[in-house]
Amino acid sequence: IMACVLIGVLVLVLMVIYIANFPDPQIQNYSSKLASLALCIFAAVLLEKVQMSEFLRDVIMGHAKKTFAPYNSFAAVFLQLAVSFVMFLGWYLLISLCCYYYRRSKRDLHAGNLFVSHVAAFCAMNCFGYFQKNIVKKIVYAKLGGMTTSVVVS
Repeated sequence: IMACVLIGVLVLVLMVIYIANFPDPQIQNYSSKLASLALCIFAAVLLEKVQMSEFLRDVIMGHAKKTFAPYNSFAAVFLQLAVSFVMFLGWYLLISLCCYYYRRSKRDLHAGNLFVSHVAAFCAMNCFGYFQKNIVKKIVYAKLGGMTTSVVVS
């Protein structure tokens, strides 16, 4: 099985090299955008995970746990939500600054915008996913006149 995976990866790399050096300029453009997209997503996931695990949970929440609140208290959960939202908002605002900074080069604009927007999206998923997981304890669905609504119960 490992030999098949190794051969498959080798074929994939050769296909990427072939497509990147294809004589048609449109195919070269799309292949570079595809490679840029893949690298931006991987780098954005890596940066977001390091940012959330190292900075948020170890630095901010470690300090908060020592000073005023246990880790699972409402104040600690709210602090983590607030700091996560501020991080998301910072990356979201950085999208416009990145677009303005790279406005002269289409290639740099595409790569920079992809990276920053993916980091902002992953920060938003972490922020609101954490809120959903830790604040909303139980969701009760009720049918009201054929329309499904959700009720938050603590």
